[in-house]
Amino acid sequence: MARHDGQDVLLKDRRRLSQAEFTSLLGADDEPDVLLAQLSRLNTFDNAGDPVVFGASVKELAS
Repeated sequence: MARHDGQDVLLKDRRRLSQAEFTSLLGADDEPDVLLAQLSRLNTFDNAGDPVVFGASVKELAS
């Protein structure tokens, strides 16, 4: 996620995604819409730039 002209720009593999595609990527989370809103809020800070990493345990991936 990046910002351009005050708007969120959702990216994956150098390709711009729609909000629906991005939310689909977050689908493993219990509440992808809430997570998207939180990421969008974080993305409004002028000095934000820290990477945010998502992960899952091997056990979670197996189920």
